[in-house]
Amino acid sequence: MVTKNTSLLPILFMSLGVSAQVCISEATNPVGFIEPGERFEINEAEGVVLDRSTGLMWQQCEVGLNYNSNNKTCIGSTQKLTWQQSLLEANDNSHAGFTDWHVPNIKELASIIDHSCASPALPQLEIGVLLFSNELISGEEGDYWSSTTVTLEPEYAWTFQVSDGKNRYLKKNADWSIKAGTLRKIDLASRENLLICAP
Repeated sequence: MVTKNTSLLPILFMSLGVSAQVCISEATNPVGFIEPGERFEINEAEGVVLDRSTGLMWQQCEVGLNYNSNNKTCIGSTQKLTWQQSLLEANDNSHAGFTDWHVPNIKELASIIDHSCASPALPQLEIGVLLFSNELISGEEGDYWSSTTVTLEPEYAWTFQVSDGKNRYLKKNADWSIKAGTLRKIDLASRENLLICAP
């Protein structure tokens, strides 16, 4: 097994026939913007997505779901977890043969938010190819944990609502609607033919 620094926010690029996502086509892209089709590399055999601009590899399925490579979907039931449970799930994760998955910090989570879109606020690779599971896209709202503790209130951690791209903090023992995903950091310099962009 390969061991590297990884993170926990399963993200999926699922092909859907119909999507409720709404994006503003006239949005001004920031300096250094990379088209999602060039930025993200989907490995459909393993159920992971590589973000070429950050070097982060995200799982396509949230914790509790399993990736089915035959039909490229996630199956099972999404788990609602406390912050500590999310950290433990990531630590025990060996998806795609890697053992270095981790819960993303708030900056890693923010790196995939697209504020020109809603429902979800995630980049769209092409019509119907989005960054999260069918559950989220079909209307289930919920926060995703980050590993980042609120500085002045250590019983709270930062979360992101991917439906609208807003962040907020919640008590670490809350589990009523909080999901978890995983990601891992990879060394882009060791990969050939990747687009590497300056910040």
